Amino acid sequence: MYNDIRREVVHILENYSDTQRKISLLRYELEHPRQITADELIGALNFAHGEAGLPSAPGHISNKTMYIAMSYQETAAKETQELINAIAMRLYPLEREVSRLQHYMKLLTPSHQMIIELYYFQQRTWEEIAELKDMTPRTAQRLRQGAVAALSEMYAYVYKQEDEI
Repeated sequence: MYNDIRREVVHILENYSDTQRKISLLRYELEHPRQITADELIGALNFAHGEAGLPSAPGHISNKTMYIAMSYQETAAKETQELINAIAMRLYPLEREVSRLQHYMKLLTPSHQMIIELYYFQQRTWEEIAELKDMTPRTAQRLRQGAVAALSEMYAYVYKQEDEI
């Protein structure tokens, strides 16, 4: 189980930048949801149901279509809310994952925080880290192993607690 948790922690760290980018995109979409316009809705309804399965001629609006189009605001609002809900359902787990990692990072020693930041978040090479921190590349790698182990222990503890509940 510990190796599975360690792999998950490494996966979270390796994908941190990508996760942050996804969060940013989803937040933007949540704050600026695509609005369905009246013209789009009427156009879709107009061309969706022609006679014998064929689209209606442009400019022709049936009584049924007209009735539906008159309630477009309600329909558009419902569609927009469904879109917002779908975005929120994708956003919440990503934000929770990042928040958890950021909190756990604060519980690490300063040297472990530093190595995680440089290697995973800034994507520096071992040689760059070694030069920057005046250590050998091998020492930097061992420090990263210790940091990942410490994070893995935190995740393992929490997962164990969740399993007991």
